[in-house]
Amino acid sequence: MRHKRLLAVAAAVPLMFTGTVNLAGATPVPASQAQSSTINPNTILTIGRENNTIFTRNFNPFAPVPNLGVVTAIYEPLVIYTPTNSKYTPWLAKSWSYGPNAMSLTFNLRSGVLWSDGQPFSATDVAYTFQILKKWFAGGGFPYIKNVIAVNPTTVEFTFSQPSSIALGQVGQQVIVPKHIWDTVSNPVDYTNPDPVGTGPFTQIENFEPQGYVIGRNPNYWQPGKPYFAGIRYPAYAGDSVNYALYKGELDWSDLYIPDVQKTYVAKDPKHYYYFFGKTGGTINLVFNTTLKPLNDAVVRKAISMAINRQANVDSVYGNYTAVGNCTGVTPVSSWYDPAVANSCGWTTENVAKANAMLDAAGYKRGSDGIRVSPSGQKMEFTLETGVTSSDYVQSAENVAADVKAIGIDLVVTPKSWSTVISDVNLGHFQVAHMYGLVAPTPYNFFDFYMACANVVPVGQTATENWGRFCDPKADKLLARMATATTTQAQHAVADQLEALFAADAPAVPLFTQPDWGEFNTTRFTGFPTASNPYATGQSRYPGAFLIETTIKPVPGAFPQG
Repeated sequence: MRHKRLLAVAAAVPLMFTGTVNLAGATPVPASQAQSSTINPNTILTIGRENNTIFTRNFNPFAPVPNLGVVTAIYEPLVIYTPTNSKYTPWLAKSWSYGPNAMSLTFNLRSGVLWSDGQPFSATDVAYTFQILKKWFAGGGFPYIKNVIAVNPTTVEFTFSQPSSIALGQVGQQVIVPKHIWDTVSNPVDYTNPDPVGTGPFTQIENFEPQGYVIGRNPNYWQPGKPYFAGIRYPAYAGDSVNYALYKGELDWSDLYIPDVQKTYVAKDPKHYYYFFGKTGGTINLVFNTTLKPLNDAVVRKAISMAINRQANVDSVYGNYTAVGNCTGVTPVSSWYDPAVANSCGWTTENVAKANAMLDAAGYKRGSDGIRVSPSGQKMEFTLETGVTSSDYVQSAENVAADVKAIGIDLVVTPKSWSTVISDVNLGHFQVAHMYGLVAPTPYNFFDFYMACANVVPVGQTATENWGRFCDPKADKLLARMATATTTQAQHAVADQLEALFAADAPAVPLFTQPDWGEFNTTRFTGFPTASNPYATGQSRYPGAFLIETTIKPVPGAFPQG
């Protein structure tokens, strides 16, 4: 699966961070000095992504699905969280501290940072970014923010309407835009931002065509000497052509689902090709529209789950790339995973006989054709939709549908474009969906996403969270407690209770942990992350891409000069 949503939540972190992190080249550099370095103009990194058959010149970072590189090369966040090593790296902010009772969060920004047009970056830009989110984008998913104030050019203070010790990974990873550009934009929702101005390592749009474009080096980048190459190329690909481009060595970096990656990719050039798949991605779920009967019945959801042979599903789709899902909703490699909860429930373990018995006892009887009928007479046939371009998800959905037939429920796999699937789940115009996961350093957002009553909106209104529209008031209370917890121990204690509640409610059915795909070709560039040096995931769509873009270097002699 390649279409993945990024939602970052703060890990349990100290309420104050004022130390330094060894971020090579982190001292801002004057524009004149930055422009004086000599970079071979032919050193272009090529990143391949699927599901991009044609590009429009839209570099709006507030777009629902921004163009490639917008939030991973052009616009930068205050901090970067890396799930592979559980570290926060100061970025535009050099330090931060929480106020009493986690009712505020203050960031100390780097001084001397310039926008790519040479104008100074300051706390005013940070405050203005969140003003845009509040006015035009319903707060941008930060409902607890009460106010954002630029105390001085290098200090910005967030105050909250409620304690929010989980705010760092959320507000800290929001990319920042320049006030002097965006305060002239009449409608940030529709603005295409054709010539972006950012603080990132690559900001200059070059050679733009619908079939691909290059983002060139920022002439005023704040890390002296970085990046070490001239630009990033993003070609457009139709269907599986991106896979063939990877196999032929045309790509330097990709994050594609590759069946049997060792045989189909690495074996073609073991000296230069390798992959790094972290098991730190989000939990992939079957999502149910719980406004519909009988999908609002936990017995039905749990029975469907118990019909699924998860290990066979994962083996056939991914091999040993990932782990099967469990009833906590949390990946078993996470420090937040509670094995006691996982071992106490049985609905994520295949047991067809018990699933059939549960449905029989609840009054869901089989019809003459073998398909069950609800007590109200509704035939238990449901569409199961997922993204047509994600062959792994389609295969997984088909495996699930085949398993579920054994309990008299018919799931009709209905692949659609991802834009249609997203619209369907957002508006509640679906029955069952095989959806991508949430990537976050704590499970707070996962449980908030799937169980919080506060995120439930009526069918027909856009739900950016809680697609299933499931509500458990006990979840709201626990989430509020987790947000106020100011120690690792306290956060874990509440998270364990949320896992137990998820196991009791089964608001969604976990299938597997999404692998963090990453394929690399070292023919032209070196320094990509590896299993022994997991300084970033292999994902080109995560904020961690900035870490890779400011680390890798061209191989001497790999590119023609000038």
